[in-house]
Amino acid sequence: MKLYDIIVDSAEKALEKLSNHHMPPGHDGPHFDVETPVRNSSHWLITFQKAYEITKEKRFLCAVEELANYLISKETRPMGATFWHRKNPNKDFSNNLIGQAWTIEALITASRGLNNSIYEDIAREVFLIHKFDKSMGLWERRNVDGSFNTVDGTFNHQLWFAAIGSMLNVDKDSFYFFMDMIPRQMIVKNSGLIYIPIKRGSNKIEKKIYGFLINIWNLLEDEINNYKAIGYHAFHLYGFALLYKNIPDHSFWESGLFKKILLYPLREGFEIELDNTFSGNTRGKIPPEDKTLIHNRYGYAYNPPGFEIAFALLTFKKFFPSSIDIDRLASYWVSKQIDRCYNFKTKMMGNNTEDPEILSARLYEATRLPNLELNLNLEK
Repeated sequence: MKLYDIIVDSAEKALEKLSNHHMPPGHDGPHFDVETPVRNSSHWLITFQKAYEITKEKRFLCAVEELANYLISKETRPMGATFWHRKNPNKDFSNNLIGQAWTIEALITASRGLNNSIYEDIAREVFLIHKFDKSMGLWERRNVDGSFNTVDGTFNHQLWFAAIGSMLNVDKDSFYFFMDMIPRQMIVKNSGLIYIPIKRGSNKIEKKIYGFLINIWNLLEDEINNYKAIGYHAFHLYGFALLYKNIPDHSFWESGLFKKILLYPLREGFEIELDNTFSGNTRGKIPPEDKTLIHNRYGYAYNPPGFEIAFALLTFKKFFPSSIDIDRLASYWVSKQIDRCYNFKTKMMGNNTEDPEILSARLYEATRLPNLELNLNLEK
C-alpha cells in the first residue's frame, strides 16, 4: 500500500462528515479545550485539496471551496479580526498564534488550488494584524475581538506562525529577524531536545532573571517537561522544514544548534521515549479517568511524529550523513504512524488517541510527502 491510498481513502470518508459547511471539531487532544470547527475544517481543506490533485475528482475540489468559504465567513471571524478557534473562557479564543497559522495555511492552499485570490488576501490581512515585537523578534497575539494581547510564549507557535507567514507575499524582514533571534529565544537541551516555552525578557536583566527561573522550573518538573517536549519535537522539525522552504538562505540552517536539533530523532532511545506513557502529575491537564495510551499522548496520539519526521528527513536530506537511506527511513516513520493510529475500517486516524477528530484531521501533515511505499502490519 502507498501513502496516497491512505490520503484518498480518508478524504472520501471525511466527505461524509462535512456538514453545515464545516468539519466536526475536537478538543485539542491532551489539552482538552473544546474547539470550534475552524481548526479541523482548516486541516481537512488541505487534505481535500491533495485528494483532488491525486484523483482529479471534482467532489474534493467542491469540498475545498465549501470549507474555504466557511473559513472566511462571519461565523469564523465574528468580530472581523482573528479566527475563533476555541471556547475555553480561561484562554484566548484565537488559540494563540498557532490557531491563526493553521487557518492561514488552509486559506493559502485554497487560494492557489481554486485560483481565487480572495482567500489568500484574507489570510494576509489576518497575518498582518499581528504585531511583530522588534525588540524580541517575536509576534504578539491578537484577540478575536481585535484587541491586542501579549507575545505568544510558546516557541512552536512562533515558529509555525513564521513558517506559514513566509508563504505569503509580505515583507520578509521580520522572518529573517525572527531567525536571527532563534538562538536567544529557543530553549534547547544539550541532547538537542527543544523545550516548549520561549526565553522571555526584553533586556539583559530580564533575560537573566527569566533564565534563572526557567532553569528552576525545568529542574522541578523535568520529567513532565521532557515528556511534553519529546511529543512536540517532531512538530518543531515540521515547522522548521516549512520555514526552510521559503527562507533557505539564512545562516541558522548551517549552525551547530540546528544540526543538533535535527539529529535528535536519530539518537538512540528516541523511539522508546515516544513509546513511553506517563502517569505522573500533569498539572490537571489530563482527566484522571482518561484511558492510558500506549505511547506519548503528545506524540502519535496528537502530534503525528511519523509524518513530521518524514517531512523533516526529506526536506533537510542534505544535512544528514550520506550513509542514511533517507527515503527508506521516511517510509518507516510514516508506516509507524499509520500502524499506530490509522483504523482501516473507519478510514480515519482514530486508534490509540484521546481525540480521534483532531488526529484524523492531522493526516493533512502527510499531504506534503511523496507517495511513499508503506510497510504496514495489516494483520493486527
